[in-house]
Amino acid sequence: ETPARPEPPIAERRPHAMVAHGDERVDDWHWLRDKDDPAVMALLEAENTYTDAATARLDPLIETIYEEILAHTQLTDVSYPAPKGDWAYYVRTVDGKQHAISCRRPRNAAEPSPDVTIADGDETVVLDENELAEGHEYLEVGDTALSPDQRLLAYATDTTGGERLTLRVRDLETGVDLDDVIEGAYYGLAFAADNATIFYTRPDETLRPYQVWRHRIGTPTSEDEKVFEEEDERYFLGVGTTKDGALIALQAESNVTSEWHYILAATPEATPTVVVPRRQGVLYEIEHHRGELVILSNDGAVNFALFRAPLGSTGRAGSRFWLSATTSGSSRSTSSRDTFSSPNGATPRPPSACYRSVTARRE
Repeated sequence: ETPARPEPPIAERRPHAMVAHGDERVDDWHWLRDKDDPAVMALLEAENTYTDAATARLDPLIETIYEEILAHTQLTDVSYPAPKGDWAYYVRTVDGKQHAISCRRPRNAAEPSPDVTIADGDETVVLDENELAEGHEYLEVGDTALSPDQRLLAYATDTTGGERLTLRVRDLETGVDLDDVIEGAYYGLAFAADNATIFYTRPDETLRPYQVWRHRIGTPTSEDEKVFEEEDERYFLGVGTTKDGALIALQAESNVTSEWHYILAATPEATPTVVVPRRQGVLYEIEHHRGELVILSNDGAVNFALFRAPLGSTGRAGSRFWLSATTSGSSRSTSSRDTFSSPNGATPRPPSACYRSVTARRE
């Protein structure tokens, strides 16, 4: 006999009149906005109970699918090391642990083994997220940034799910966090070239990242300086470094328009310089390569194109068009760009060889 379906909870109607622009409308469920109303939490708990009961018959199937997926998953594993300077970085996952373990080893050392029972004197744990999660029901590492000398790691964590992050700095030589703790940060981190200055973002009350701040390690957070503020609510603000670490890049972007600013990583106290002032409908992004900006933009190119401009030039007039094949016709689109340095000991390639890192697709 099929069990009777449970009755879903019904939210109480509480008429609430709202007037805007001379027009009045009534919202019967406006009271659900009040997170402090005990009736709101009671309704959510009742809805969860109803969902559990209504879908209980699917529990055996859910467990079967889960076990099947699990059987095809290597839970204890290690990623391939990614070299950076004198070190190579990788991530471990261990069966029975919920979070990743970030590690590093000397660049010329042997590759790490997935078997965690094998002693490995070359391995250093950079960040064990399982340790960070102890005592918390939730943990997400929102962002990380490595100092240019690779001695410090800035990392931001969220232990509530509210996306207001706590920023800390770890000394990788000792494995100990420094005294610097910044509350209420958001995604986006960047280290300056001095290994002592960090750039981070803050959100407004709607969780829109709108400010970039500068913190000098070892100083009180009350002395942090606001570098940039985006007042237009259509734009979200981000911060990071270019691939070569030469620039601190600030990006303000809406759905259809973007604007980038930069600070030389060697002079972190400087005022941001705008690349191209925002124009409605124009999107662009930047990279830095040997004293020039590599710009991917839809300015005059509906399917995007590559531009290059001397560092320090501002405005569209300062750039000159490059790689004209990407703008002709509607069947080809330039979707990404990248820059590369020459391998150790190799003859430097001309700029044209570097900028041809273009991903194109045909419709």
